[in-house]
Amino acid sequence: MRDDLVQWYGEQLVEDERIARRATAQQRGGEAWAYVDSAVRAGSGLDIFKRTPPVFGEHVAEHDPARVLREIHAKRSYLPCTWSTSA
Repeated sequence: MRDDLVQWYGEQLVEDERIARRATAQQRGGEAWAYVDSAVRAGSGLDIFKRTPPVFGEHVAEHDPARVLREIHAKRSYLPCTWSTSA
């Protein structure tokens, strides 16, 4: 059961990483997003979302791809060494 859970969790991290990397394809990479003037904006100035209500914009900016990738890296450090990303 434990091995199944570790495998499942690792697969979720792989999928989250794929989505986060895809979301950064238009960016220079690694830049944080911010909620500014009703828009979610990348550090490069690229508008991710325009005219976004604060309740959504603040949430999206707080969970930008750069943060997601950092969290994935940290979470992987807790997985057993036997887990492989090639699953």
